[in-house]
Amino acid sequence: MPAKYIRLAARLREEILKNTGRVYRLPSENALCAQYQVSRQTVRAALQLLAQEGLIEKRCGSGSYSTGLGAMKNRIAVIAGNAEEYTMPALVADIRSVLHEKGWQIDVYSTYFRVAKERLILEQLADTSVRGLIVQGTKTALPNPNLDLYERLRKKGVSLLFLGGYYKALSSCVYLKDDNYYGGYLLAKYLIGRGHIRIGGIFQIDELAGPERYQGFTAAITAAGSGQSDIVMAGLTINEERKETLDFTDTYATGIQVVIVKEGSDVTMDNLGEKMIGCQKGTTGYQYASDTPENGGYGEDHVIGYD
Repeated sequence: MPAKYIRLAARLREEILKNTGRVYRLPSENALCAQYQVSRQTVRAALQLLAQEGLIEKRCGSGSYSTGLGAMKNRIAVIAGNAEEYTMPALVADIRSVLHEKGWQIDVYSTYFRVAKERLILEQLADTSVRGLIVQGTKTALPNPNLDLYERLRKKGVSLLFLGGYYKALSSCVYLKDDNYYGGYLLAKYLIGRGHIRIGGIFQIDELAGPERYQGFTAAITAAGSGQSDIVMAGLTINEERKETLDFTDTYATGIQVVIVKEGSDVTMDNLGEKMIGCQKGTTGYQYASDTPENGGYGEDHVIGYD
């Protein structure tokens, strides 16, 4: 028969695994002695064994707590926009170093800032044993079509931490981000302080940081008494509606819209017939496709809009 402390460790291990998905505080040593009718020496030997396995950690003056390890293969997934560019390689290396010391395995994925790629990664992770996600969001300023998978993972007890940006529609999510508003404010204030009066800004409008920086930028301009910036550069398509409220001058970039069909299909924009067109709502592509045939479009009856 196994020693008493081994049998006690096995029973405590079962309790720890039942409480996977949240921090579990074990009863005090005195409470364990009374509950299992064993000596303090046996309790301490059992707790030491569990600590060696990485299942619990002792906090001075507070007791023993579960680490979350062991129940789901100790895996953490890092989902980055591109894990091989900019600051991400150093950040991922630091994350891996810190968590590896605690007994965690780190898997790294790149979305390349495409929500479709993000969905494929989340679908894969939803069917595997992963304990937590560290996520660099994709197009965080826009509605995200993958929130259902994030919610599905949370219901499985997977912890989520967002870096840089987060999805506002995802309730109660934990995130770490820069103070982009204040960053934009300080940059504009610095230029104004250097005597510049013709100041422009380029802001990425599909990531949460872009609009936040723009707000800080315009706040600094207003505070300086300029009233408005002399020039603003943004990723906007010029159309007649926007011309009514904005004075467009020079085009600094050109975007191309294409038609996507199945491989081998002979469908073109000239022979659609009764086929339907899928377009993202709010885009100029949606406006173009749903316009009347007289104006070069195909009519709303031929268009399916998605968010």
